[in-house]
Amino acid sequence: MFLPKGESITNLLGDNSALVPPDPIPNSAVKRSSADGSVGSPHVRVGHCQAPNNTKRPPKRVAFLHFSFFISVAFSNNQMQFPRVWQFLFLADALNATLGYNGLLFVAESGMPVSLKSYNTFGIDHHCAELIEIADAAELPAIIRTLDERDQSYFILGGGSNVVLTSDLDTTVLRMVNKGIEVAEDDASWHLSVAAGENWHQLVSWTLENQMPGLENLALIPGTVGAAPIQNIGAYGVELMDICEWVEYLSLPDCVTVRLTAAECRFDYRDSIFKHDLKGKAIITRVGFNLPKMWQPKLNYGPLAEFDTDTVTPEMIYERVIAVRSEKLPDPAKLGNAGSFFKNPIIDAASFAAIVKQYPDAVAYALEDGRMKLAAGWLIDKAGLKGFRLGDAGVHDKQALVLVNFGAATGKDILKLAKHVINEVHTRFGVQLEPEPNVMGRLSLLTE
Repeated sequence: MFLPKGESITNLLGDNSALVPPDPIPNSAVKRSSADGSVGSPHVRVGHCQAPNNTKRPPKRVAFLHFSFFISVAFSNNQMQFPRVWQFLFLADALNATLGYNGLLFVAESGMPVSLKSYNTFGIDHHCAELIEIADAAELPAIIRTLDERDQSYFILGGGSNVVLTSDLDTTVLRMVNKGIEVAEDDASWHLSVAAGENWHQLVSWTLENQMPGLENLALIPGTVGAAPIQNIGAYGVELMDICEWVEYLSLPDCVTVRLTAAECRFDYRDSIFKHDLKGKAIITRVGFNLPKMWQPKLNYGPLAEFDTDTVTPEMIYERVIAVRSEKLPDPAKLGNAGSFFKNPIIDAASFAAIVKQYPDAVAYALEDGRMKLAAGWLIDKAGLKGFRLGDAGVHDKQALVLVNFGAATGKDILKLAKHVINEVHTRFGVQLEPEPNVMGRLSLLTE
């Protein structure tokens, strides 16, 4: 069982210190925390067994093969029942500590595909060949090199709130679940360094609880911190680019850590360098934020405009945003969806004037360059598609910008509905809608 002489599994499992990761930041001047309070807790997760220690590590390739064989035997012919899986993962942690390897992987063999239903907010039940959850970004290079040696393709999945799965995937899915918030400050700002695996909304809540406002307009946006820069998430007049200081990522395939300034990220409306030059070439591990201590409310969008600038508080904005989003947007836990499915199209002033001439109630927001950002939800609603259904895929009856899974919709069903919406809006308004979520699998909007 690869145990050191005189040691036992019982002894290893009884020593909780072997399962607690060492403090990664020696600088005591930096405050550390986590939005969900999990920093310093042992991690035992399906897809990843973590037991960091300070012992000398054997070659990682050898350790990986030991576990691949061990798990292959344990799970062969489905002999291990579900309750025993968790017992096995704790055992794996202990063995992991013995081998001295921080990032051993739970490998799903080819005959045991991993369901991704609980890992995407649409609740679409497709599978991948292997799922690896990474609780320590320092282990990423070893994991990537191992996958490269196996000639195994892979992609990063964040919170699963911005993806449509259209088929099973013969690939490895990597999920960053690393946690941690580090805070430094100067006279002007709080500077946050946040791990990619932190939940975005929990981060927003945490900053307010710790009297660091600035993210409140972005409350209740689903997903992880690591996914936020890719999409340049935004809501109610604030975008990630407004408060982002830097983005740190692991470059592929050379596995070098790189830090880009916000300017180097080339942020734009729902866009960034990570969708273009760095697409498939970067795994975001941490994001830096600059939250000014001289807080200024952003009240120029929708229901926030009724607040008084002189009396409004960050908590009032936070609560209003949550209330509005909860009223209009369905809870993915109850009704599968990926939030806003379409970007708000940006058109020139002349095109907008033509639309207003026919539809005086057209909803749009003026941009600094003179162009107009049309409300995609208004376009879809005006096209008569709010509440429209194709089987179990439908347009939400309260917010037309959201496509939903009523229970049994497939990725193909979602794409078929999306294409119908795009065609109907273009026919009526001459405006082309663009989807926000990434489409993964054999189908796309072009092939559907």
